Amino acid sequence: MLELQGAQEQLLGQDAQALREALAHGTLSSRALAEACLTRITRLDPQIRAFAWIDPDYVRAQADRLDNLHKSGAPLGPLHGLPIALKDVIDTADMPTENGTPLDQGRRPTQDAAIVARLRDAGALIIGKTVTTELAFLHPGPTCNPTNVHHTPGGSSQGSAAAVAARMVPLAIGTQTGGSVTRPAAYCGVVGLKPSFAALPRRGVLLQSHSLDTLGIFAQTLGGVALVYDAVVEGKLGRMTGALTHAPTVRGAQQFGILATLPGTTPGEPAPQHPDVRAMMANVAARLGAEAIAMDLPEVFDHAALMRECINDVEMAACYAPYQAAETDTRRLSPEMHAALTRAAGHTTASYHAARAFQHDLISALEPLFARADVLVCPATPTPAPKGLGSTGSSIFNGLWTLCGTPTLTLPLYQTQDGLPLGLQLVARPGAEAILLRRAATIWQKLQ
Repeated sequence: MLELQGAQEQLLGQDAQALREALAHGTLSSRALAEACLTRITRLDPQIRAFAWIDPDYVRAQADRLDNLHKSGAPLGPLHGLPIALKDVIDTADMPTENGTPLDQGRRPTQDAAIVARLRDAGALIIGKTVTTELAFLHPGPTCNPTNVHHTPGGSSQGSAAAVAARMVPLAIGTQTGGSVTRPAAYCGVVGLKPSFAALPRRGVLLQSHSLDTLGIFAQTLGGVALVYDAVVEGKLGRMTGALTHAPTVRGAQQFGILATLPGTTPGEPAPQHPDVRAMMANVAARLGAEAIAMDLPEVFDHAALMRECINDVEMAACYAPYQAAETDTRRLSPEMHAALTRAAGHTTASYHAARAFQHDLISALEPLFARADVLVCPATPTPAPKGLGSTGSSIFNGLWTLCGTPTLTLPLYQTQDGLPLGLQLVARPGAEAILLRRAATIWQKLQ
């Protein structure tokens, strides 16, 4: 039994690309990989609590069907046999989707979300649903950080990040409206891709903010997120995988724009940063050397947090009106949700439209920076994962990029003196995922 467990541990230590190759060549079966995941979930999830729903028999039935497909000689999808977990705000026709709220307890959608249909078409094995904060907002679920279970895993895609970090599953899907992919990826120490706005289809996903909601991907490596992105990206956008194998186009020495500080919640004041975060950025700049250039964000970004909050509040109040109407017991919606819905009533129509127009001002303001650097480099979070499970931490370094619709990658390249992960965040122009991945691979190699 110990020998079998050791072999499964070794198997789940491989990245998604290596697993996909083994599955395609028949040296690994979908059933064997699924069993390895189930064994590890059984052992670890009672403490980490990353999964909201999982049915081993359902997982095994999918694996057997995929193995039979392989034996038949039929063409295999790019994700053939790879287990992938889904945040429990993504509709699935054959399992519950409860959105992290008792108001949706027992909810079973009648069809898959568009992203799920694409994953299935690509051959992925949907292993189960992961814990989300309440309605993908601020009230935490029960998930712990696998690095240190006394610390938050972040939110709102907490279960997806934790499941990948604990190697219970090689891949997972989450969503981000503020910092819900980037922050948990940074706190848990995994790679997190928040693509450009609307790069991945949102039909069938809980709608909180039609101007901000973005699907994202968690994996152990850059190759893992690229593999999933390429399998499900909208056709109009470019693919990423080739960026890891083709030589980058170099514009000169100054390829990386280093943003040592980012705005806080109060206009004109930068957000305070943990000493280890400041040390991380100093180390990044020093090791990139001549390829790095220090940059400051334009002053217009000082107002980004307030503008994003206005948009989020107003659109969430409209989207979640049915939940407000259905609630007969005020304890069924959290204090955080009630506070946001109350705050939304204070925003005028004019302030909302001004905030929407502000989005375009921000994107334009970034152009001079991207004219000098392919990507911007900054911390993913102002601190490592806070202790305790009562909050999901700060998304102040993420919401501005969600507001701009820019793609971001979180790289787990650093940690604190206490061993908590620190995430490095890379940002590119909207639609420039391939450039983002290319530069991320360079940084990964230089900083390892």
